[in-house]
Amino acid sequence: MPGQRGDQRAAARREKQRRALELRKGGATYEQIATALKMPGGKSGARKLVARAIQDIIAEPAADVLALELERLDALLMAHWEQRGDPRSARIILDLMARRARYLGLDAPARVVAMSDDATPSSPEEAVEMARFILAAHGAMVDGGAQ
Repeated sequence: MPGQRGDQRAAARREKQRRALELRKGGATYEQIATALKMPGGKSGARKLVARAIQDIIAEPAADVLALELERLDALLMAHWEQRGDPRSARIILDLMARRARYLGLDAPARVVAMSDDATPSSPEEAVEMARFILAAHGAMVDGGAQ
């Protein structure tokens, strides 16, 4: 079965990563790891294998923490949802939604406009961009504070 072969390859790769990391923790050089694991990529391949193993160790707990935080946000959201007509609960719900969006990377990155010390635009286009930036910043402060 095709799925079984892929699972077997993934398991073999994880085992090789585990062995490479154990060797490295034991003081083996990347060249020694490459030799011990009969790696065609040599020292470079061994270095990449160890780096990937470390990355996987870090990524799994990070994913678990994210899942836990999202569950907490869901619980808080559910607790306030019935009172969503109340201004205080509505604010809490919006704050929870904003936090969820930040955790999941749903918000677009903030734009930064570089200005000279005297803040004099060098072109009409830059003047328009500066005006938009100032108006947007003013609107954010009026609508509930700069975030």
